[in-house]
Amino acid sequence: MVNQPVRLLLIGAGKMGVAHADVIRHVPDAQLVAIASRSGTSAEKLAKAHGNIRFGDDWKQLAAETSADACIVAVSHLQNPVVTRDAIDMGLHVLSEKPVAFSSSAVLELAELAESKGLVNLAAVNRRFYPGIQRARATAELYGPLLGITCFAGDPVLNYRASGKYDRFVYDNWMLFQTIHLIDVLRLLGGEVISVSGSRIKKYEDNVTAQLTFENGIRCNYSAYSSARTKWGITLHCDGFDIELSPLEKAQINFSNGRSRQLYPTRADRREKQKPGLAEQLRLFIESICGTTVPAFPSSTFRDHSNTLQLIEQLLGLSETPAA
Repeated sequence: MVNQPVRLLLIGAGKMGVAHADVIRHVPDAQLVAIASRSGTSAEKLAKAHGNIRFGDDWKQLAAETSADACIVAVSHLQNPVVTRDAIDMGLHVLSEKPVAFSSSAVLELAELAESKGLVNLAAVNRRFYPGIQRARATAELYGPLLGITCFAGDPVLNYRASGKYDRFVYDNWMLFQTIHLIDVLRLLGGEVISVSGSRIKKYEDNVTAQLTFENGIRCNYSAYSSARTKWGITLHCDGFDIELSPLEKAQINFSNGRSRQLYPTRADRREKQKPGLAEQLRLFIESICGTTVPAFPSSTFRDHSNTLQLIEQLLGLSETPAA
């Protein structure tokens, strides 16, 4: 594919599909050639908004007719693993929304399948690419040392469940489908986790109190709870200062003398109207395809993504304590 753009098929024209389509034009060597959706109606609307490109309800047919090189899988949570596997079977490089599959072993199997075919594979966890998170990580490394991490994972799961917006399977596995964003960022900042201890409240998989120990010896106090609203926060405790990510889009450094300043304000890249980080993620995906290399850091390949799911499985495997 030397001197040729990577021909991209977008599978899914919902909220995330729209967000992905929004940034493709800003990524060198990426060309959106077709959009597919379950009914074809939303794909038609999105395709017309991006230059009257091909659209339809049969993504496999579109992939063949347009000679697509790669695809972005942005379908419903429950269809994601099936479409991702089929895309790999068709020989397409794949950028797939999270979770790529519903268990660490299933994701690892997809990783091995893609690797055996020489296909670039990437999990779409765009928060890894937030400028604030990247600056927080670099600051802790340069001016630390990092002494510990505090992580709060507040999600109004009970409120969402009452709304009935999603399938029950999603609510029953909220940590896998939503809190995964926070847990993935935690791995990015702290490294690989070697042990997990703690407990969770019986019948509430999202209510967890745990201590995580990373390979570098750093420990994290992790608290997940059902709250009135989503409130995620990570604090990096360093020698002489803390770095607060709350929300994750915002990074503030607090010094021991009481002074504080923002490392990065809460604002999105103007090119990314809906989801910051998508353009950088796609750029590394495209560069990897063109250069036949593993996607560069901080990308999360399927193999790396399986480690995030493994950490979730460890948290969900903690002993239960009765609810108060």
